[in-house]
Amino acid sequence: GRRKNVMRKSSGFTLIELLVVVSIISLLASVVVAGLTDARGGAKNAKRNELARQYVTGLGLYHGEYGSYPEMQGDNPVCLGKGYPSFRCNFWGINASHNEADSVNEQISEFVPGTPPSLDVTTVNTIENGTVSFWGLAYKCTDENCLNYELSWVVEGSGSDAECFGGAERTPMTNDNSLAICTYSTEI
Repeated sequence: GRRKNVMRKSSGFTLIELLVVVSIISLLASVVVAGLTDARGGAKNAKRNELARQYVTGLGLYHGEYGSYPEMQGDNPVCLGKGYPSFRCNFWGINASHNEADSVNEQISEFVPGTPPSLDVTTVNTIENGTVSFWGLAYKCTDENCLNYELSWVVEGSGSDAECFGGAERTPMTNDNSLAICTYSTEI
């Protein structure tokens, strides 16, 4: 007998089909990772803004009770909160000791329950200053009798997730606007 040329149906995938599937999965994975990165940045900024809001409220209650804002030791801003690494906090490249910050935290402790922790560290490479790290919220009296103050914190990103709460001024720190300082001021 003669053999018939019978075409068998293959039960596997061809190489091209596998490559197409792998390409699609890779594309989807990159979209998901980018979305998670943006969501993580937005969550950090929301946490920073919420912590700033707690301090603004607590400082307002303190002012209502005592007629001024908490006094500072020295002219440098102090970082609010607890849990900074190496017993120091850093903002704008200015180091403030915990002793200095603790006196302000102690003064407002009844108005900001549990004295919230410090914020996550944000490290940025700037052309002018090299690598600079920022963490916490910086508090500073802006006049001799502490009748006004500024509260500053850092936000990351440039979209709507990177906005400052409560009308705080947003000042970009990088050329691409990916990092900014929010400054809330009681001065008019």
